[in-house]
Amino acid sequence: MEKEIVHEDTSPLVKLFTVPGITGRTMDDMHRFREGDGKTLLHLAIRDGDIPLAYEIIRLGIGIDYPDAAGVTPLFYALEHISTLSRMFDILGAPAAGTLPERLQTSPPACTPEPGSARSRFHSIVLIVTLLIEQHADVNHRVFGIAPVALAIEAKHWDLITLLLRHGADGIATAQKAINTVMNEDEKARLNTL
Repeated sequence: MEKEIVHEDTSPLVKLFTVPGITGRTMDDMHRFREGDGKTLLHLAIRDGDIPLAYEIIRLGIGIDYPDAAGVTPLFYALEHISTLSRMFDILGAPAAGTLPERLQTSPPACTPEPGSARSRFHSIVLIVTLLIEQHADVNHRVFGIAPVALAIEAKHWDLITLLLRHGADGIATAQKAINTVMNEDEKARLNTL
């Protein structure tokens, strides 16, 4: 029987590399790129933060909602990366792009991060998520019982939360654990206005 990693562990590393409801083995499976894992080129573009590749895949008409062998769609995969990177920046005390307000926006930061850095990758993946949502990726496809909007909430990325909701995302009710864990009362009130 597979033992689930407990999200409430106080260790920063456990908090960084876990998503509530997803076991450690499943997380490993989600990030593997081996034959038989069913990853698409879009999954690869997200992993590498390769914006031109993501645009080209969509331009060629390749399906944007094609899941891998574990059922993980590119949108979910990208949002999971954003959530993980956001937790990493919070633990390290280093906002994703300069200052916290810049991190919460999808526009490029005033001071462009160094190419290849975690901040640059974060920004690239946010742009790919925006592209996927605007190209009508399924914003309600749950993976492991988790709605995509729950990952955006966990990352406190207000632009993506708003974009997901405007494109018909549901799952706010099922994201209560993320809401209660990461949001203060002001943020909960803000979420209720969206």
